[in-house]
Amino acid sequence: MIKNHFHFSILFVLALSVFIVSCTPTSVQKNNSSVTESHLSEPPRVLAVWSQVVGESSDNALTGLILPQVAMRFVVGANADPSVCSVFSVSIKKQKNTTWMYMPEIKLQPRINTDNPFNDITVCEVSVPDSLKTQWFAARLEYKGAVVRLDSKLVEGDTRQTVGKGFTSGKADNSFAMVYGPGSIGQRQKGEITAISIGDTGCRGLPKNSSARMMQACDEKSWPLSTIAESAAALNPDLVLHVGDYRYFLEEEVSTDSWLYWQKDFFPAAQPLLLEAPWVFGRGNHEMCQSGYFGRGYFQLFGTESENECVESLSPWFFDVAVGGLQSNNAPHRFVIIDTNDDKAKSLTRHYQNAINMTREPAGPKSVWWLTHIPAYDLLYYSGSFHTGDTGVRNALSDATTERGPLCLAGKCSPSLFLLGHQHLYQHLNFIDSNNNAIFPQHYIVGHGGVKVDMSSPDNLHQTCSYDGFSFNGTQANTVTDTRTEHGFVYWQRSASTVDLPLGWRPTLYNEYGDIQSHPTGNVERCNPM
Repeated sequence: MIKNHFHFSILFVLALSVFIVSCTPTSVQKNNSSVTESHLSEPPRVLAVWSQVVGESSDNALTGLILPQVAMRFVVGANADPSVCSVFSVSIKKQKNTTWMYMPEIKLQPRINTDNPFNDITVCEVSVPDSLKTQWFAARLEYKGAVVRLDSKLVEGDTRQTVGKGFTSGKADNSFAMVYGPGSIGQRQKGEITAISIGDTGCRGLPKNSSARMMQACDEKSWPLSTIAESAAALNPDLVLHVGDYRYFLEEEVSTDSWLYWQKDFFPAAQPLLLEAPWVFGRGNHEMCQSGYFGRGYFQLFGTESENECVESLSPWFFDVAVGGLQSNNAPHRFVIIDTNDDKAKSLTRHYQNAINMTREPAGPKSVWWLTHIPAYDLLYYSGSFHTGDTGVRNALSDATTERGPLCLAGKCSPSLFLLGHQHLYQHLNFIDSNNNAIFPQHYIVGHGGVKVDMSSPDNLHQTCSYDGFSFNGTQANTVTDTRTEHGFVYWQRSASTVDLPLGWRPTLYNEYGDIQSHPTGNVERCNPM
């Protein structure tokens, strides 16, 4: 009797052990350590959260309208183990007015990058099932059933030069970690789709032995990205189009691509706008892979699923949007994103040729814009000389159009617009012939998003003039330019009333405080840049 009771006790203990193990929260193993909810005394600190369009880069996808795919990502610190991603969960809204739904099939995992420069934070990605990838309206991050709140304040006690002395702390701190998805694009404003264009947003800092052009204090007055982000977020856009150059600040004694500088140079200041709409993260020359640039951080944070390391030049990619959502097929529009981070890249001509294919796809939208960084054409003045654009980009574009044909015919251009940055000001260039017909796509340079602005001429903050130094396909252009050397952004609206406009959208220029700026009217003088 005692023997049988002993055997029963052993079996009971073994069964109880199996039950306890089966009920223990699962975790990802790394170096014999792991993170689970039960091991954490408080919620992991979420430093940043955003959603981003990842688009389509394959020519095989040219079969009509392409629904935008949107990824949700967030940053956990400090010194977070990659397994920390799995302790969070996600709830989504499938439509604007539906209730939040917990989605256990959604997986949260660390971004795996063989060239990851960050050793003190973890970048997590939300893996949405294929059935929802193009449809979810909004998503929120949760921990133990409660919605996570952001805590993006800067590292305390950092006294090196200007680091920590004036950088903007997180104005979105304590906000819910909730972002918008592809189902929201074209459905947040009745009867229209809206976008914010912004670029060159980082702060230069006060590096030693630098010219005056390279010197910029990083307080809110001299570096207004946080003010711009709040002003733009108040407009409730469907999309944010960033043309590149997120980072400028650096110091000699610390790795320039460290999380410390990404946090100080972008995320806390931009977070109010990151919460407001999916972003398109274009790539600028400051996101090159070479030492001293910030490409490794860019790919770890914003890279697409197909890249797991910093690459010299990305293939162009695209996505489509429409008023009322793409399923409505109401005033559809295509964005093509082209990587010009390196104006001497051997692949640049081929990339432009592929972009032309994406633009002229018969079943695709007739309204198309190109989003890229370095302008082939511009008009500005700095360092004692007059600049008219980048010859490397111009030559590559010329070679591509020689092969595939001009971008404008009979006064109609496709793409109708190049959305650009690189030059640190706002500039609109309209290339027309003597009969006021378009002979090249309009340029909007939106490099006035935070970095110290450059001058279009030695003594003008706002200059409107015409220039006759450019020609296209043998026709001399009368290039009407409107330039502002002050910070701000452009707000775009597309609706049934704008589809017949030259750009298909109506632009409104805002300064950093959200005040509308006037557009030029009437006759303009000839440009006198010197």
